[in-house]
Amino acid sequence: MKMSLPKRKDSTPASYDRSLFLRWNRLQMNAMEEVRLQNVPSLHNSPKITSQARLVVGARSRIADAENRVGKDQERTGTRKELVGMSEENESEVKEVGNLRKVLPTAMDVRNGKSNPFEFFKQHRFDEEVDLNGWFLGPITAFEISSELFSSSSIVRLFLANNLLGNEGGKAIAKGLEGNFSVRELDLSENMFGQNAISSIAEMLTKNQTLEKLNLSRNNLTDPDVESLLKSLCGKTVLKELDLSHNILCDQFAEQLSNVLMTNSVLEKLSISSNQLEVTGLQAMLPGLRNAQTLCDLNISWNYLYDAGAKILGEAIADNRSIIEISACGNLFTTKAASFLAKGVANNPKLKVLRIGQNLIRNSGAYAFINVLSENGSPSTALEILDINGTIVDRKFKQLVETELSDKVCSLRVVNFSVVNEIGNELEPYMEKSPGDN
Repeated sequence: MKMSLPKRKDSTPASYDRSLFLRWNRLQMNAMEEVRLQNVPSLHNSPKITSQARLVVGARSRIADAENRVGKDQERTGTRKELVGMSEENESEVKEVGNLRKVLPTAMDVRNGKSNPFEFFKQHRFDEEVDLNGWFLGPITAFEISSELFSSSSIVRLFLANNLLGNEGGKAIAKGLEGNFSVRELDLSENMFGQNAISSIAEMLTKNQTLEKLNLSRNNLTDPDVESLLKSLCGKTVLKELDLSHNILCDQFAEQLSNVLMTNSVLEKLSISSNQLEVTGLQAMLPGLRNAQTLCDLNISWNYLYDAGAKILGEAIADNRSIIEISACGNLFTTKAASFLAKGVANNPKLKVLRIGQNLIRNSGAYAFINVLSENGSPSTALEILDINGTIVDRKFKQLVETELSDKVCSLRVVNFSVVNEIGNELEPYMEKSPGDN
């Protein structure tokens, strides 16, 4: 006599295939006993799969793959057996229904919350770090997480990059963080933010007293988009590190940033690499760069500064007394630029690291930089690392660095250059003129 199945609970799919889960259970049991069956795949971590119907479809496909793999293996060994269906008719249905409750969370990986970002965040909200990069949360899930879980979490580092948050999702995250007292590092890069999201984040920064590191890179932000953010940074905030790289920021942004650098007494690290800054923008930033109070690390690589921009940057380096590291790679600098930068470095007692690789300074520019430092006799420079990555120099330059320069500027190391025995006549088309040269 067959026993009647218990009434389906709300958590069970309305139209699930009962044999599907029984077959999966049988495969799980066999895998535990036989070594060659332990490679039966489980559901991959995928935040895209959220509905019960899609979970069942995913489980069905994995069961079919597992059965095919097992069938082929048993054909080779001559021990082909039936793996599906009810092979033991006297097996108690009550036992199978009981096993079903264990199989469901195993097949769908729901127990660890990996198929549901809200549940995952809920279970890990007391961890020091939560990484949801690339989970494609969207604005609705972002709102649910921020409104219900942010206030009770103790997360210190929260990574939400590449989640298709948009303006509404960005506003939701910012609103949830206004009353949060634990998050110190937040990654919101690559989320298609616009002016509305950035305005909400700017307002959050004026209220939040714990967030110290913020990444807003790769959001295609323009000058008007970040206007409210820069205004908030002129006020009272605790933000120490800001990443605005890989956006579309231009001269108007640079002028507003100059005011931030002159008034902000907290910001220590700033990245504006891979934007649309030109010579005029850097000129607008010059007052801020000269008088920055707390800025220690500036990354201005991969913009359009040319030699004229290098001259401005050299002036800023000579006057600044807070910056310790500057990255200015990929700005189309030539030999002239190397000389301009070296003059600034020779008069700066604070700067320790200068990265100017991936430019057009070549062998002659490397010599020009070293010669400027050497001609100053005993310069006040504190430079310890000159990174000229991608620059090819001759052996004479290497010997110069190791002997004469080491005697005059003993703390300086020139790194990441390539050495050849001899360099012939260099092509000089880039040294004749560059945009903005006087």
